[in-house]
Amino acid sequence: MIATIINETMNNNYNISPNEDYNKSPHEDINLMMDDKSKDRIESQQIKINDQTKTSNDEKVSILNISNTHIDEVTIGLLEKGLNFAISPRTIPKEDILCSIEYGIKDMPDNIKEIIRQDCSIINRKAKPPRSNISKQEYLALKTLNQNPDILVLKAYKGGATVIMNTQDYNEKMLDHLTNSGCYIKLKKNPIRKISKNVNNLVKLSNEHNMKNLIETKPYTPRIYGAPKIHK
Repeated sequence: MIATIINETMNNNYNISPNEDYNKSPHEDINLMMDDKSKDRIESQQIKINDQTKTSNDEKVSILNISNTHIDEVTIGLLEKGLNFAISPRTIPKEDILCSIEYGIKDMPDNIKEIIRQDCSIINRKAKPPRSNISKQEYLALKTLNQNPDILVLKAYKGGATVIMNTQDYNEKMLDHLTNSGCYIKLKKNPIRKISKNVNNLVKLSNEHNMKNLIETKPYTPRIYGAPKIHK
């Protein structure tokens, strides 16, 4: 998906302070309130639509560029497909498929496991990558977009728009929210392992029949992210 690929770049900027942990709920959705300069930039682009913006049939902006980077028409057209647009893979991830299958059949009887393995092996050998659903120009545009550390592609808080903004502006707004909103407390250390251990102990005491599926073996620290608020 476009969003998945772009997020590889975005993820490097979610963690404003990599060594700091904050006691806020997982994947907190924060409205990034625009400053006056950004609001003026948005209003001017909404009034005069040029090659940097596109509108949908109901006159709502679908692609809004408030960054300092020029975005060409090919990239705009690609982003107009939506951040949930699934790009067909160039290769079949056979190893990943086999690992997922092994995980899924681990609790099955051995004879059933062997049958499933043989069937999946036959399918894997015959599998071919699907036909590409984007052009070569769009693929290169996506690659360029993903490798640009100066901009982020985000989904707007409301309206369904896709917003392109400067990475520096995003980080500044997120850091300001973390330090000045009064909602966060800096922790001395990451508590995720302790929390996971306590939860797993409670799961074991519950004697649930699917206890194995409830125990978390690889916990990870939640990340905060912001959604630009472009409408008043």
